[in-house]
Amino acid sequence: MGVSLLNSNKHIHNSQMRKILLSLGLVLCLLIAVLLVRTLSFSGASSELPEMVSVDVDEERVVQNMSRAIQIQTVSTGDPETQETAPFAEYVAWTRETYPEVHEQLGLELIAEHSMLFTWAGSNTDLKPILLTAHYDVVPIAPGSEGDWSYPPFSGTVTGGYVWGRGALDDKSGVIAMLEAVTLLIEQGFTPERTIYLSFGHDEEVGGNLGAKGITEHLRSQGVQL
Repeated sequence: MGVSLLNSNKHIHNSQMRKILLSLGLVLCLLIAVLLVRTLSFSGASSELPEMVSVDVDEERVVQNMSRAIQIQTVSTGDPETQETAPFAEYVAWTRETYPEVHEQLGLELIAEHSMLFTWAGSNTDLKPILLTAHYDVVPIAPGSEGDWSYPPFSGTVTGGYVWGRGALDDKSGVIAMLEAVTLLIEQGFTPERTIYLSFGHDEEVGGNLGAKGITEHLRSQGVQL
């Protein structure tokens, strides 16, 4: 009797397993069929590339502006007792002098005193805006490492086809690239279809709790949806 019951349970278990495997097999076949249909019906993206546009850029001006940006020592320490704020105010003032078209056309809001938020109004308010972001603060130089640099970290030395210094890659180059591009577009009479925000944080290297967070909260309070 015990053997018969055991065999019966084993038969039921095997039957259930077959049903489960059959169901899984049917689901797998269905997924494969869907993938095949979608693959065969996919027409593919257009192979036509947009026409290349030739842009005249004053390379010497861009290089010198990048060099000057590096020379302003916007170092984030994360320590209120050692944090210098004067270089950040100097940097903001320098952008006003160097990129007057951007400040006049876009307008500037300062968030947490030193983070910059530019708004370039678009012609179609039905389109959601976009936000382009970078930061202009840099990390400190490790004490005693000054001699390890090929060129002084805040010299902005231009040589060998490069601009050398702290922030050249992370991330003053991003800020300068955007400001130069917007200046060029303004000079050409360009107006964006959708609104564009330029967000330049001043404390990204220490978490962005004032700059990025403040800009986010400000845009949210204005009902902006990106």
